[in-house]
Amino acid sequence: MSISDLIVKESEVGEAAVEKLLKPYVQLVDNGEISFNGAFFDLKADEKIAVALIAKSSWRFVKGKESYAGGMKNEELEKVTALPGNTVRPKIKELRDKLLIRTDSGIHSPTAKLTITYSKKLSDTQ
Repeated sequence: MSISDLIVKESEVGEAAVEKLLKPYVQLVDNGEISFNGAFFDLKADEKIAVALIAKSSWRFVKGKESYAGGMKNEELEKVTALPGNTVRPKIKELRDKLLIRTDSGIHSPTAKLTITYSKKLSDTQ
């Protein structure tokens, strides 16, 4: 084994990994909305934010629905996760400081590291 065997390409964190992570928590509505299952509401605040961001980004895997993919602003995260702003903002900062999300013009997007980290974290709690 060499160090290069440890490299994960962002493209390899693909549809199967995202589906496995989201399946217990999310349903994607064909109009671009994200609907959360009951288990979602048992998650911690950072987990809810991670799942929401990954779910929004996951539309890139759905042929013909790619335009729904993207990031979310704080206000959208507050609305879809039912978390107050004074919870969302510090959690976003924590996730960004850990390089799990990136923010551009106030829009937060997941990184491959977020998907990898939360896939493991959430599978350990199930």
